[in-house]
Amino acid sequence: MFFYFFISNIINIVGKKRLLIIWMTIGGTFAGALYWISNFYLILLALLMIAALGNCIGIMITIAIEYYPININAMGVTLVMMVGRLGAVTGTNVIGPLLLNNCNTMFFSYAGIIGFLILLGFFLPK
Repeated sequence: MFFYFFISNIINIVGKKRLLIIWMTIGGTFAGALYWISNFYLILLALLMIAALGNCIGIMITIAIEYYPININAMGVTLVMMVGRLGAVTGTNVIGPLLLNNCNTMFFSYAGIIGFLILLGFFLPK
């Protein structure tokens, strides 16, 4: 709840594209740093920041609303949410076996995927 309040107050100042990139950079940095963190409270903070990446869905829906024509606006939002749900299901099924066998690989893969998404975020139109 706090994150949505934070995003709604800062989105007009920073901008949607920049806020999305900053938020994903913070989450990706913490995902990559989990390998080296040994303090319990820092691990909790890192996992909280990774989980907070789910707040980016509001920003992505806002961007989708802007770029789809008004007559298919609902279809665009539905497409964005459907792809997000598909990614969540796929990610859950992939992370389970990785967590049991190669825990370090999972965190670095997660950080790499977020890094790739950050690069794609730079190509979003203003």
